[in-house]
Amino acid sequence: MSATITSYPQKTVDSYLGTTQQFKMFNINGVKDYAISFSEGTLSGGTTPTWNISASNPIITHVTVLANNNPIIDTDIIPLQEYMENYTGQSPDGLNFVIPLSDLDPRFNGQYIADTELPTFDYTDVELELTFASLSTLTNGSPTSSSGTTMDYAEDIIPRAQVSSNLFSVRRFMYSTVLSNVSSFNDLTQYLPQVGTYKALQMFASTSTSDPYRNGSNSAITNVELLLNQTSRPLSTKFSLLRNQNISTFRRSPSTGYATILFSLQQADFQQRI
Repeated sequence: MSATITSYPQKTVDSYLGTTQQFKMFNINGVKDYAISFSEGTLSGGTTPTWNISASNPIITHVTVLANNNPIIDTDIIPLQEYMENYTGQSPDGLNFVIPLSDLDPRFNGQYIADTELPTFDYTDVELELTFASLSTLTNGSPTSSSGTTMDYAEDIIPRAQVSSNLFSVRRFMYSTVLSNVSSFNDLTQYLPQVGTYKALQMFASTSTSDPYRNGSNSAITNVELLLNQTSRPLSTKFSLLRNQNISTFRRSPSTGYATILFSLQQADFQQRI
């Protein structure tokens, strides 16, 4: 099955900083992912202004992919960057992003699993919604404006004629919620949408009281237990052991504070999802 890249016209995004913008996407083919790349423009005003964009301070902070106004992906960028680094091994830089619309197999450097792409032709309207960080957040030296900051974006597609009629319905990366001031034993069931099945649950523990993605901690969580219908326990382990399992699966150490529960790895394991 062949794949190809379809590009969109480049956009100048200086006026988008600090806002949320929607971009209408094609609804013609099966889409494996959206690739987005930014180039920094020229800063004006302030005192020797410089850009301060990084993996921990990305130019976009949230992404939503909507198909007929229903979210296919809806997540903050920082946990999505961790997810993609786990599966592809590529380190984030805050300027370049891949938004996956297919299922990924961590054992093969993020190879997409066949027949899991998003059939955009099944929808009358597909939109990419991006939340941009503010100019003040992204820079040093208090610049008053920027010019020439650009966004290039494209989609990695399977031509419609080659899309299987037996696509797997895959749950894409969905951000759940940030919980603050948790301690002792915590039942998080209410924060997990009970729609579809789960391939994985990604967790992040932080000791920060102001930014949920700062001050990651490997010791804030001690034990993780998954209880189904108050009877079945498919998982009961220490947070540290779960992180060690992630090293074996992803061939990298999770970033501080992160751990992922995996229920299945590949297409053949779909029955293992919960």
